Amino acid sequence: MSFIACGDDDSSGREVITEVNSIFELGTCGEDNEGDTVYAKEQDAEYYCHEAKWSPVATPVSSSSAKSSSSVASSSSMTKAELDKFTELCKASGGTAKDGACVCKSELCDIGAVCNTITGVCGNQSKPSDISSDSKASSSSTATTFADLCKASGGTAKDGACVCDEVSCDEGVLCNTKTKECANKDAVEIECDDSYKNTCSNSLLGVGIVKECVKGVVVNRSCTAVSCNEEGTDCGECLDDVQTCTEDKNFKATVTRCEKGKKVTESCNGKSCDPRDNGCGECTNYEHTCTNDDEGKGTVYECVAGEAKKAVSICGNKSCRTDKAICGECLNGELRCDNDINNNAVMYRCVDGQWERLHNKFDPLDKEYYKCPVACREGYPIDGPCRSLIRG
Repeated sequence: MSFIACGDDDSSGREVITEVNSIFELGTCGEDNEGDTVYAKEQDAEYYCHEAKWSPVATPVSSSSAKSSSSVASSSSMTKAELDKFTELCKASGGTAKDGACVCKSELCDIGAVCNTITGVCGNQSKPSDISSDSKASSSSTATTFADLCKASGGTAKDGACVCDEVSCDEGVLCNTKTKECANKDAVEIECDDSYKNTCSNSLLGVGIVKECVKGVVVNRSCTAVSCNEEGTDCGECLDDVQTCTEDKNFKATVTRCEKGKKVTESCNGKSCDPRDNGCGECTNYEHTCTNDDEGKGTVYECVAGEAKKAVSICGNKSCRTDKAICGECLNGELRCDNDINNNAVMYRCVDGQWERLHNKFDPLDKEYYKCPVACREGYPIDGPCRSLIRG
């Protein structure tokens, strides 16, 4: 597949793609581009490559995609800057970012928690008893780095510890980037039994993290590409605030969006998809509509990508017909005077792009009745003697 893209070269000589026309040009998400973020023009959104899949990254709504509230990401999602900051903090603490959470020593941490900089385990699982004397001795050599990490997590380094929300944390423990408290403030009880009730919370990427009991131990499990269910007890069936739009063979669209981990389907009432936000368009593809400008002059448009934007016929000094999507025969509001077979004058008014006879008939624009008992005289304007005769 050939496509136009913008990019730079990284230190390894690999071309880093930073922008493509649409999500269909993102290509494969693999080891070579792990962690890359690419902007898709048509969707007006950025996508993050992680573990062989592209995930949308919430960005501020631009003017081109703001027409539908369904395209706005929820507060559970991160902006690209926040995602990058959390990912770097996780890596610097000794972990690996996964689905908007941090993995430390093969364990998935609580949302917003990164690794304990001394023990290497998840900060939310850290206990003072876990820190050996050897670990304490080695921690002094990383004091500067620890202070930087503490600041990045939202705290302040003091006396070798990180102070979060005015509380001095245990050694090696940083702030939880979401709650801004010490990551181990509510340390999980490692032991559990059959009475333990699963809970699910969405990560900073909107991906659900389920806390469950496995063989007597409380562990975190990622929902990978979907958010928590509405009850907050397990994984849902889709990723919150992501929506898709599909069309049938007649270009009639149906929008499926994700709300609280559940798919909600909505008909577009005969309209086609709008690819700008994967929502409903304003018309059905390939159908024609006729629109008058401020002067009443019409233009026939063809619907393309759910939007009536392709001009196929310019009506000139004529208005649109209202019964058909075509140009009319006159400009709305115009008057015309013709002679009938008896050489008597007959008045016409242009209404909805068509001449409408006003002889002994109510004029919808002038609100009066017209009578033309005599012929219109050549050379006289409608608003002259002929008009006065009509009104007489």
